[in-house]
Amino acid sequence: MYYAGTVILGMSEEEFWRCTPRKLHALLEVHARINSPDSKDKPLAGQPATLDDLLALKRMTTR
Repeated sequence: MYYAGTVILGMSEEEFWRCTPRKLHALLEVHARINSPDSKDKPLAGQPATLDDLLALKRMTTR
């Protein structure tokens, strides 16, 4: 879990330890969806995705 949070998601150590398991799992699901080869949820090229963007995407896809 620590590797996934700090290396894959790019969290600082403090961000990781303050993150709940539920939030970490949700962020990893969104990361996997966005980075899959056939994803239609990819952000537009050149536009940075923020944590708020990822959480909004998660809420939109779970309805």
